[in-house]
Amino acid sequence: MESNPLVSIIIPSYNNAQWIGMAIESALSQDYSNFEIIICDNNSKDNSKEVIINYLKDQRVRFHYNESNIGSKANINKLIYELSQGKYIVYLSSDDYLINSEFVSQSVSYLEEESDIVYVKGKELDFYHDKKLLKKRKYSDYYSNKIVDGFQVFKDYCNGKVGLGWEACCLRKSILLKIPSSNFFYGDININLRLTAHGKVAFLDTPSYTFRIHSDNESSRYNTAKHFIDERLLLYKSIIEYMKHNLPEMTQGIELSRKSLIYSEIAFAIVKLLIGNKDEYIIYKNYVHYHEKEIYKKVIFYNLKYKIVKYIILPLLKINLTKKILLLFWGHRNLMKNIK
Repeated sequence: MESNPLVSIIIPSYNNAQWIGMAIESALSQDYSNFEIIICDNNSKDNSKEVIINYLKDQRVRFHYNESNIGSKANINKLIYELSQGKYIVYLSSDDYLINSEFVSQSVSYLEEESDIVYVKGKELDFYHDKKLLKKRKYSDYYSNKIVDGFQVFKDYCNGKVGLGWEACCLRKSILLKIPSSNFFYGDININLRLTAHGKVAFLDTPSYTFRIHSDNESSRYNTAKHFIDERLLLYKSIIEYMKHNLPEMTQGIELSRKSLIYSEIAFAIVKLLIGNKDEYIIYKNYVHYHEKEIYKKVIFYNLKYKIVKYIILPLLKINLTKKILLLFWGHRNLMKNIK
């Protein structure tokens, strides 16, 4: 147990000059005494480089600039696997910011106290930039300074009970290095779910991170069948295989969790594509019908039940309510014949 281990706060940067200063300052405001801030700019086309350089007078800030754009996933991997030197890693997006000055010190306290904790997760807030609106998320009961078994966290993620992104997350690097670098778009989910196979997760009660929602968010750009297949369904398939390999005694429970996870994913994607792009919806529907036939049938069945309730039963209930109101206030029985 070290008294003051180094923590690496990593900030991948690309075209966020208007916000990255706030991100850096929120990291510098941490009360922990031994941390480094590493920024890797992915060849931004705005003045991000100039903004970042202004902070290099603080010796805790390190800066790397890519002479060509290597892609967002490769940029994050570079920060984790090449540039960071800390025992623990905190991820901070260049358009987000930390709001709990004790987040790093609280996280290190848990990680140093119990060596089988693989990461610490704090609460996040969502800031809708265009509306200037700050909102709390729905939090699991875990967020009361609890330490939870990793496999239980995995199962609860699969059942939609807890989120596991890298917002407000402090990871144990020695375990992280055992996991192959992620090439998936949702690399944070990929890594955090795999980490649950290696130990426990600590949850903090304090809101610690603000996620800025705006039109240029990378996560808001994808609404295609290929994205939902390659970056989500295949991601979860890869994670399930990893969990079964590392926790063979839990294979049955993992398979049950897989079905819940894939069901929720397919239901989500079908609705999103149906609303956003019907051609992409057909491509996706044909894919899941072939590869996940049993789960696909279940999704379609419940979707049909939803449509019956929404478009048949609810309208009938509204008509009955209208009848009662008309009878009560006007008593014109002849009007009822027109409604039937």
